[in-house]
Amino acid sequence: MAHRFRPTLLREYDMRGVVGPMLGEADGYALGRSFATWVRRAGGSAVAVGYDGRLSSSMLEEALVDGLCASGIDVLRIGVGPTPMLYYAEMVGQVDGAIQITGSHNPGDQNGFKLVQGHAPFFGAAIQRLGVLAAAGDWEVGAGRVEPCPQILRVLRIDPAEGDVGGARAAEDHVAVQILGFRS
Repeated sequence: MAHRFRPTLLREYDMRGVVGPMLGEADGYALGRSFATWVRRAGGSAVAVGYDGRLSSSMLEEALVDGLCASGIDVLRIGVGPTPMLYYAEMVGQVDGAIQITGSHNPGDQNGFKLVQGHAPFFGAAIQRLGVLAAAGDWEVGAGRVEPCPQILRVLRIDPAEGDVGGARAAEDHVAVQILGFRS
């Protein structure tokens, strides 16, 4: 089974489009199959996946994870969070790449994917090659596993009278984020 991405979806630094008419579940699944194939052919076996809080993100994440697994990649499911959290997990986890589903600064009806492989951005001609793999249906076949991610960040409520918690200074909104560490 092959898949053709809309040409405007495959951008220089990411994949992005209007959800519904331009970007949907089939695109998430095909991206998963194509990126998994790319990673496996480079000798990799695992990818971290995260997503932002947009209404369409969880639907795209589920389709993406299904595609990654169908091509034999193990998935470390980071869950909902900001893109830097996924980048942190990719840097310290035992994964070979990462995909963040995010609409970034774009209007709410848009969403997309940011990709990383081997601790480096995945962009340009490499993104275009994913489109070629999908159009040809040139995908590896396998049965990847899904692992939930251990907690990476914890939101702390800080009592301003206490001043700080674990070195995190109280901000005006009395919230701080503590990095707990990461083990895969």
